[in-house]
Amino acid sequence: RIRPEWIYSNAYDDAEIENKELIVASALDPAVGKTGVAGDFAALVSVGRAPDNKLYVLDADLRRDTPQAQISRCINKFLFFQDWRKTDKVALTLFLCLAVEENGFQSVLKDILNEKYREQKLFIPVRGVRNITDKNARIDSLSSLIENGTLRFKRKGQESLINQLIMFPKGDHDDGPDALEMAVRQLRAGSPRVRVL
Repeated sequence: RIRPEWIYSNAYDDAEIENKELIVASALDPAVGKTGVAGDFAALVSVGRAPDNKLYVLDADLRRDTPQAQISRCINKFLFFQDWRKTDKVALTLFLCLAVEENGFQSVLKDILNEKYREQKLFIPVRGVRNITDKNARIDSLSSLIENGTLRFKRKGQESLINQLIMFPKGDHDDGPDALEMAVRQLRAGSPRVRVL
């Protein structure tokens, strides 16, 4: 479905996005069960949209950890983009939202995230996402974006996400592609309100 050559022929290096104005959306596909070797990954993926509508996968953090650790990762990721904007790496970064899958018990995590953000006086726009469309169709929708170079991956450092994409739907895990699709969906839906970091 998604071919490795599509990904690597359009891969980018950090220098390519320097001084680009980016709108950023992060998405969390939570893992709510106990951590373990066979457990699902909690996938936190961040994507930036440039003025020419190119989409850059900025970060893909896939790991098995507790709900509390997942919350800490989300906070740290937002703070990372705050610090990133203070460097000369980008002209301007707008943080659109953190999208959190809230099917079933995962909805509790979104509420806890909002509570933690208020405690720390971090005004992070959290969007709950209920995925009702077939997962295969959602992730397959990324295929043409990758093939035509609209959705681009870093040349190094995103191997876990890329491997899950290439193996989908026959791989053991699809948490990374799920989070990627949610982040891309937020950016393609538009940005009616964004907060300057």
